[in-house]
Amino acid sequence: MKRALLAIAILFLSLLATPVLAADEQPPVITPLSPASGTTQWWGYVGASFKVTDDAGCCSSGSLKLVSQSGEVKKTLSITQQSPEFPLSTTYSNRINLTGDLLGTYSVIATVTDHSGKTTTAAMGSILIYQPDWDAPSINGSTGFSGTYLPGQSVSGSFNTYDDLDCCTSASLAMFNPSGTQVSTGSASLASKASATASTYNGSISIPSDSLPGTYVIKAQATDKTGKISDFSVAGSAVGSITIADPTP
Repeated sequence: MKRALLAIAILFLSLLATPVLAADEQPPVITPLSPASGTTQWWGYVGASFKVTDDAGCCSSGSLKLVSQSGEVKKTLSITQQSPEFPLSTTYSNRINLTGDLLGTYSVIATVTDHSGKTTTAAMGSILIYQPDWDAPSINGSTGFSGTYLPGQSVSGSFNTYDDLDCCTSASLAMFNPSGTQVSTGSASLASKASATASTYNGSISIPSDSLPGTYVIKAQATDKTGKISDFSVAGSAVGSITIADPTP
């Protein structure tokens, strides 16, 4: 009898020592702490932090997602809670590192699932992912701008431009005498656009009437849509060279 009473007492004490979890009747509630908003470069990151409360204990899993405007999930990151297991209130914080393969506006969505399987999804905001323009345009090949001319004549040809983001808003020509001094400028107009980064321009430039005989270099430059202008002194800016003959026999 004493042994039976002792066993009952031990069982009773063990039941008292075991934590009793409340019934889980409600899904988790997500409260943004640091919403995702603004802009970031396409090799940057998108981060968010949020608080989660639950009526019983949260959570078994959580994630951050980047969702396109068409509703397609582009990236998913699993995240873990920062507090001990089974808290009624916990926080999450993490970031999605970008790899240069996304451009445009994306929604940042947080999802958590509590220990009874109830799931909650909440919008953390939206982020614009953009490609920065680092470099000025470059001149990439040409045709024409060669031959022998007399002072007062004009020289025509075409040249290609390239930019790391979007090229170009305008382009122009310049002529340099044998001493390297700029003696004339010319205009250029867009002839075709192979892509957002590559264009072809047609241009012409007039030879000053007082030009002395010799070899003259023609160079081109372009301006991209962020205002960066290519440099005449950069190798590759030359699109051709001409010989100016003596007009006097």
